[in-house]
Amino acid sequence: MLAAARKGADRQEMHETLRQLSMAAWQAVEKGEANPLAGLVMQDERVTCWVAPSDLRQLFAVEGYTGIAETRAREMAGQIHACIQ
Repeated sequence: MLAAARKGADRQEMHETLRQLSMAAWQAVEKGEANPLAGLVMQDERVTCWVAPSDLRQLFAVEGYTGIAETRAREMAGQIHACIQ
């Protein structure tokens, strides 16, 4: 949503578009299917007219959103391990 808004898309309209796509994806997930959200977004012209599918692919790569989570989790696990020893 923000990537599209930075390029001039209406934030509220993009939010509604992504909400609709998310709800469609959720229905698939509830049926036990794989989550189709990334594909739905990358095929939707309301989104791709603002953000290229290749850019969307990068935005959907969750590996870039973990920040310091791995380090913090290992620190916490170490503290817990030290407490139970």
